[in-house]
Amino acid sequence: MTKDIEAPPFLHGSARNQAYRAEVAEHSSISPDDLPKLPHKEVSASTWLWGTGETIAVIAVMIVGCRLSGTIARRRTAAATAAPENSPADLIQA
Repeated sequence: MTKDIEAPPFLHGSARNQAYRAEVAEHSSISPDDLPKLPHKEVSASTWLWGTGETIAVIAVMIVGCRLSGTIARRRTAAATAAPENSPADLIQA
């Protein structure tokens, strides 16, 4: 005897189902208890592959953003230290 294991609601789209049923209820005259439900999503290897790919993409974007931010900060610091400083005498005589 095999027991079907149901995924937690956040994994199979309880909010998605609620939105679907709300949309159907707006255009229907049947009882809310008799409204159709969307079928549970099937989890497969592609679910894990897509999730892993998205996670790797987010990490890559974070790394690129961190490096780009560091590069910009170093350039600004170098530009600020290389700029000639005005002496107080220059401001008085101007």
